[in-house]
Order: sequence, then C-alpha cells, then structure tokens
Amino acid sequence: MKQKVVFEQPCPKLVNDIPLFESDSKNYWRKIRNVCLSVRLFQMPLIKSISSPDEVTFNANQTKFRSCSCIGYMNKEQQIAKQRADDDLSDALKAIKRERELFYYVEKGSQIDLIEKIIMNDPKRYLYEPTSPLRLVNKKNSSGFTPLYIAAKNGFEDVCKILIQYGADQNISVQVNQIDDYPLVAALRWRHFEVIELLLANNPNEKVKILCQQSIDKSIRQKYSKHF
Repeated sequence: MKQKVVFEQPCPKLVNDIPLFESDSKNYWRKIRNVCLSVRLFQMPLIKSISSPDEVTFNANQTKFRSCSCIGYMNKEQQIAKQRADDDLSDALKAIKRERELFYYVEKGSQIDLIEKIIMNDPKRYLYEPTSPLRLVNKKNSSGFTPLYIAAKNGFEDVCKILIQYGADQNISVQVNQIDDYPLVAALRWRHFEVIELLLANNPNEKVKILCQQSIDKSIRQKYSKHF
C-alpha cells in the first residue's frame, strides 16, 4: 500500500522573532531618505528661463564648472571650453531676442526704422542664400508664420516693402489648419490691394499662382486676370 507523503510548509517567523540590528535600521532609513530625495528631484523643474548668460549657475555635483569664481582652478583646456560655451549661449540668446523683436514690430506694423535696424544688425545675414528659410527675414515664429506672411495678412505695405528689400521670400509656405498658405494668398483673401500689387511684382511661383486662382472670387480674379 502506497504511503501518502505530505510536504509541510515551514511556518513563517513573526516579525518580532526577527532580530533587528542597528545596521539594519540605518539601511532601512537610508533607503527611505533616498526615496524621498528622488521624489523631491522629480518635483523640481528641470528648465529655467533665463535672459542673460550671467544668470547661468553651475552645480558642483553636476558639472565641472561650479561658478565663474572657480575659473582660476580650471586648466587651460577647461577655461577655453567654458568660454566657448558662454559665447555660444550668449549668441543664442541674442538671436532669440532679435527674432522676438522683429516679430513684435512686424505685428505692430510700425517702427520701420527699427525693423530695418534689426535686420541689418543680424551677424548671420550673409551666411545663407537670399531665399534660405534660415535667414532672419524668413524665420518662422511659434505659430509657424514668417514676418512677410504676418505683414501681408495685416496689410502692412511698408513692412512688406522693407522685408522684401532685405530678402524675404514670399514663396515660403506657412501652415494654416494644416493647409499651405502664402503671403500673396492671404493678401488676396483680405483684399489688401497695395500689398497684392507689391507681391505680384516680386515673382510669385506657379504654386502660389494656382492657389490664388483657387481661393479668390470672380471679382478679384477679373481684376488680376493678367497675372493668373
């Protein structure tokens, strides 16, 4: 007759039966502290807006450049690297400020002299092709609009003139409701006739002309029939 073998599970020990040493207690609270610090770090903002390179601070635990006062403790290679980083940051901040100022005055439709001054003071003005989207006059704002598109849409003829004078390309498209749009199309839509004449005289490409034909009404089409 076969015997039935029963495997008994060991009875778990009670918590009170487990010895608690001082080292165990320290490890336990150390883990709790690390968890709390991790949660705190996750809650801290990782990005801070700055307006000047002077506002940049360096954490000794995160970077080898603690502060400007430590420059004497760096070797020559570290000093050169830090100077280059400061110069790059300064140039980037100046470029952002320049773009914001340009769009600000373009949207106002005034201060033509300031708009010209901003464009003239762009150090990268001659680094790109005349129609390059990387040029300041062809840059897009946070809404994806170029300065010329904004000026044409609002009917700012003088602003359009100065932008075109410094190389603004009307054939750069913008997205409106996920559809391509152009300064000339916007000017036709809003019937800014002076701006329309100006843009027509500056060689819109065939794609722009086709969109103009599709978007304008009969009265406008007859007025500009020789162009479309």
